[in-house]
Amino acid sequence: MNWLGKENGELLKLMLENNFTSFLTIDNNLSFQQNFKRYRVQVFIIISPDNAYQTIMEIFQKILEAIKISKQNIITIVHPSHSSFK
Repeated sequence: MNWLGKENGELLKLMLENNFTSFLTIDNNLSFQQNFKRYRVQVFIIISPDNAYQTIMEIFQKILEAIKISKQNIITIVHPSHSSFK
């Protein structure tokens, strides 16, 4: 969609204009930067040691399950090997 490099506020605005319903991110600070009560979009924050394909795929099923059952505005999904949660 050519949104590379968009700042979070502008990105969320574009998502809403284009009828996105969910936003998956590894930006752990996003919940402190934006007031998600203003947006009708679910936010899934991945806390992971990195954003490598293999690392994300290790928790892919957990992500899908959270998306399917979520009723909350902001959901945090923690990778089991994330060092700050050991």
